[in-house]
Amino acid sequence: MPAKHPMQGWLSKTRREFHMHPEISFSEHETTRRIKEMLSSWGLEPIELEGLETGTCVLIKGGQPGKTLAIRADIDALPLKEMNDVPYRSTKDNCMHACGHDAHTTILLGVAKTIVEENLAQDMKGNLLLLFQPAEERISGAENMIKAGVLELSPPDRIIALHVAPQHPAGFVGFCEKANHASAERFSITITGKGCHGAHPEKGRDPILAAAHFVTALQGIVSRAIGALDSAVVTVGALHAGTVGNIIPEIAEMEGTIRTYDPEIRETVHRRMEEIKKGIESLCGVEIEIKTLGYMPALVGDPETSNWLKNLAEKVVGEENAKWQRPSMGAEDFALFAQKIPATLMFLGSSRPGQKDAPALHSPFFDLDEDCLGVGLEIFLAAIKDYLR
Repeated sequence: MPAKHPMQGWLSKTRREFHMHPEISFSEHETTRRIKEMLSSWGLEPIELEGLETGTCVLIKGGQPGKTLAIRADIDALPLKEMNDVPYRSTKDNCMHACGHDAHTTILLGVAKTIVEENLAQDMKGNLLLLFQPAEERISGAENMIKAGVLELSPPDRIIALHVAPQHPAGFVGFCEKANHASAERFSITITGKGCHGAHPEKGRDPILAAAHFVTALQGIVSRAIGALDSAVVTVGALHAGTVGNIIPEIAEMEGTIRTYDPEIRETVHRRMEEIKKGIESLCGVEIEIKTLGYMPALVGDPETSNWLKNLAEKVVGEENAKWQRPSMGAEDFALFAQKIPATLMFLGSSRPGQKDAPALHSPFFDLDEDCLGVGLEIFLAAIKDYLR
């Protein structure tokens, strides 16, 4: 159980303010306005990036020249109705901070506030770039910030981030030395058959039957084409076809996701999907089109940066509470920053003491132990003081 942080009251109040007023990706206008307002109240100057309507950043220059450390927090919420009965529940019916971005934003604001109030910038050798990134849930906010030139303001030598982790208790932090999050690829499958009366299926070509075969066959890719010690996920999350029970429709449509850490495994999945496509076309007499709807590479951290931040975290929470852990099959567009700059992302334990089976990320019941906010703040401050000392 971490000790209460001196700023705990402010951290909790700020996090709850953002939690009550969530905004989905690319609609974070009020969130951005509030972030800018708070930064400006401390004498900092939020930077407007051309082409970005939401999100912001601030560059804090040190008293002496040196390297640049960047820290990123995501600010968007999810289109999800909150089910928690708490005083700070979302005020919007179908929008919720169910992934902890309200906590990430609060922690980074806490960094800015502390830097100013403790006059830490004068002792920094180098610059600190704080990124408040929109649209992580759409896996496109990082790309847009990079295109807008955020990394050109003061090219970072290292970039770090964190993500709350309900699988761990507050006071614990986890790290991955290299692979941190999997790649994520969205795909669609459109199966075109021949519609007919449900009483005379022989007069048509049933796309629903073909879709059923396709979904079943996809499950064999990971179990039979991928080695047992390798990692991949192939999930169909949406399937739509037909209108009533006595009509065989013309079309069945599916959408899904592919997750892996290894580009070669991704290629294996693609090859097997094409082979399945040809087989089912022949078997069912249908036409099948597979499209890629979006792709985010795996988040692969820099081992030196990961070890550096883990060692600093040990001094904050103790060696027993800062551990290496398995990477996540979830995706993170922080991967695009990590492709350009030595990077690492820390998993910040966020469940309450003794809490078993804490609601997962993206659950309508997700919540966190706000004591984790002070832990994240202290580790980021330790990184700033060490890297820019």
